[in-house]
Amino acid sequence: MPVTARVHVGRTDIFGPEGLASTSTAPLFAYGTLQVPEVAQTLIGRVPDTRTGELNGWVAAPLPGRMYPGLVRDKTRRTPGLVVTGLTAAEWMLFDRFEDEDYALERVTLTDGTDAWAYVWQLDTDPGVWSMSDFRSNFLPQYVDRCAAWSERDTKHRSIPR
Repeated sequence: MPVTARVHVGRTDIFGPEGLASTSTAPLFAYGTLQVPEVAQTLIGRVPDTRTGELNGWVAAPLPGRMYPGLVRDKTRRTPGLVVTGLTAAEWMLFDRFEDEDYALERVTLTDGTDAWAYVWQLDTDPGVWSMSDFRSNFLPQYVDRCAAWSERDTKHRSIPR
């Protein structure tokens, strides 16, 4: 799998050259833990507007040793998820800081023709299918606690004068 450039805080693909949010920004396609209301609430302080969506040619694959998935190409699969709309520039930047450095933000087209951004896994992994129901049953409280701890560290880090 070719590795594309990793895209993080300061990118111009969503925010434009001045770093400002655009009203024409495509939504986020959430296929893993960012679909979970408790996770969104913990990270950005609210549950954004969503609707269901699907992506052909990709799969939310389980990642070894991690409780969350990575989106990887698989021509034989279709991945369900949520189309997240109405994110502010600050929320986009927070999600971008939160996502692992092994994800890149890529533009995708959903089965209904909607263009969206998705965090795509950049490393090789087996294209099995990650289970949201297993995640909710076995890991959700632990993961929400982990998100809360990350959010607290992120807030402290950003509040340090530079």
